[in-house]
Amino acid sequence: MRIRMHSPDPPLTRRCPFMNLPQLTAHLGSLVPADYDPLESKVKSLKTKIKSEERAYAVFLTFDLERRLIRIEDPIPYSQDILYEYGYFGNNDAATLQSHVVREVESLHYLLTSVWNDLQLALRKQHMEGSQLSKWIAKMEAAELIVTGNKKGNGKVRLDRLQLPGSLEGQSVTLQKENQKICVGSKEFKYEDFVRAMLEHGNKKDRFVLVISAVFDQGDRIVLSQYEDYRKLVRKINNLELPDEREEDSLSGEQRVCYVCQQLKYSVKSEYTTKFSRTGINKVFTTTTINSARYKTAGYSYDDTYAICLECYRHLVNGEALIEKRFKGSIARESAFFLPEGLLDAFSYDNIGRIKDQLDFAFQCPEAEEWLKMVEADVDWMQHPYFTIHIIVYRTDGTSFTVLETFEDVPALRFMQIMRTIRQVSGQLKPFLQGMSLGNIYRMVPVRETKKGEQVNVGRILSLYKALFSGYRIRSETLFDYASEALDKGISQLSKEKIDNYRNMGLGEYHPDKVDFFIQRMVMQYLALIRVLQELSILDRPVFTPPFRMEEQDMQLYESVEAIEQFLDRQGFSSEAKALFYLGCMIHRVGVEQYKKGHKTKPVLKKIHFQGMSASEVYRLYYDVLDKLRQYDAFDWYSETLIEGFHRHCGTLREREWSLSDHANVFYIMSGYAYQVGALAGHKGRKQDGNATESDPASAIAQLP
Repeated sequence: MRIRMHSPDPPLTRRCPFMNLPQLTAHLGSLVPADYDPLESKVKSLKTKIKSEERAYAVFLTFDLERRLIRIEDPIPYSQDILYEYGYFGNNDAATLQSHVVREVESLHYLLTSVWNDLQLALRKQHMEGSQLSKWIAKMEAAELIVTGNKKGNGKVRLDRLQLPGSLEGQSVTLQKENQKICVGSKEFKYEDFVRAMLEHGNKKDRFVLVISAVFDQGDRIVLSQYEDYRKLVRKINNLELPDEREEDSLSGEQRVCYVCQQLKYSVKSEYTTKFSRTGINKVFTTTTINSARYKTAGYSYDDTYAICLECYRHLVNGEALIEKRFKGSIARESAFFLPEGLLDAFSYDNIGRIKDQLDFAFQCPEAEEWLKMVEADVDWMQHPYFTIHIIVYRTDGTSFTVLETFEDVPALRFMQIMRTIRQVSGQLKPFLQGMSLGNIYRMVPVRETKKGEQVNVGRILSLYKALFSGYRIRSETLFDYASEALDKGISQLSKEKIDNYRNMGLGEYHPDKVDFFIQRMVMQYLALIRVLQELSILDRPVFTPPFRMEEQDMQLYESVEAIEQFLDRQGFSSEAKALFYLGCMIHRVGVEQYKKGHKTKPVLKKIHFQGMSASEVYRLYYDVLDKLRQYDAFDWYSETLIEGFHRHCGTLREREWSLSDHANVFYIMSGYAYQVGALAGHKGRKQDGNATESDPASAIAQLP
């Protein structure tokens, strides 16, 4: 995938108003200080997840040349600094030589099989066969600790040379690489359990996550990953040599234009891109395109397409590391990169980490008001708001990089406009909606998960975000569909003994007996979202008429018919929507009576078809509700005023052309139900989202007119 924002103006030293993704990444990399160790850009994070109550350790795999033994020993407390201190570069890509000598415990089999053979081959390939590191490998083989070969993947460690603890002494050791297990005698161990057994360490809360290779000779332990020959080799493999290590490029070859800096140079190659991490941002843009590459006798010439010069390659590698460390956040529980870019003048990257945190917080904070206060207090943001944000939402499994969605050229002012609109609209829905922010959208659309916790249909939430940021049209019917589905899935999950899916909707707060408050939150948030999108002029058609902007009413009056009418006018409901709203209020009234009779699941809710209800089905529902009101002897003055309100806005009950869709019918019915929940709960001083308790229907109904 290639993300284009505009063709760049050369060179990188001059700030251009628009950049494509690789140039922006290279620009960030060019800002790295001159004394920066290029290997830091290749350091990886651990894939192993460590719980808060667990303590993690790294251990040494020591090849003792004097005693001709191999030991697993000396655990040291793990921290992020360990990764840099000992040079953890992850596993080499599958097609390359496995030459890295520091591995996660789950990759222990590499250190026990092909690493030493492949490391020796890599040294020869880089013309370093005379190095001290190469001599160490020869000494290890001479001591009969390892066996090497002449091809990639050959070689192994002599497992019979492992120094076993007393409890395992004398047993044979075999590696089952395909099962990622090690057998000692008749016992099978997973890799971490094997390390634990070798150390005779019984505390299961202590985790062993990293293995560091070393040799022991003449009384000293030499950590190979800290040995300069090894670091030089890794730099050469990744084209990150220091100036005194570089072999000068020949000027006799063909000159090409570098895709990134747009300059004509020698030694401009597409093969540099093969050195990029398979899980980093540099893999986002396409590196080989047959359709635009010349075909020669030797095959397609990919250098015609995305060839880059050595300097830009190094900037891209450094930029990728910087982005991973300082620009990473999350949207909808998926990883995301936030990349700010100046518009009118040079953009200062000194405070870029703070800006990224503010953008990330926009998706995490519970209220837009909270985010706006923070941003409006930031002098740099308010005085220099003319920059755009590029957002890349992605997923990686450690071996590949998948882009889920991209939001390109989102102005910072657009963020401000969206958050101010959310603040305004949600404020008009108080006390039914205590607050709202961008993050609420993630909690509004059901997202199914696999058993492993992977989100299956998160793309539709990301599409909503993209439309919101980019100003694309959104079908109002899509929102009504999502609202009905959210209510259907949520109520179904809350009826179960244990919630087993759609956790993104925050259902745990309402399980097992707070269904009404879930309905209230969900409906009011959708009401707010639709109004926000209409205010931003990105709905395909107006849903609400312009509201009258009436003043908020006293909470004690929210259950009165006058307050209902004012609420409906303030929200801009159509006549048909108002009728359905009153029907929803009547359904809630029936639900309260059922709750008082001991039917805590409120069976009347089962009469609502969340897959959609036609006008004729709405009429049948209305008659069913009337029957239930008679059954529970609930035909008091308040019920009659609700019925009168339904007829006033709906007209006589006969088949006629109905302007609302089936899912819109359900939404407006449930909006009346949700209103009644909030009106009754308001008397209890209930706080929304997390502190909800089902209101006492007996006392609540007693307060109705």
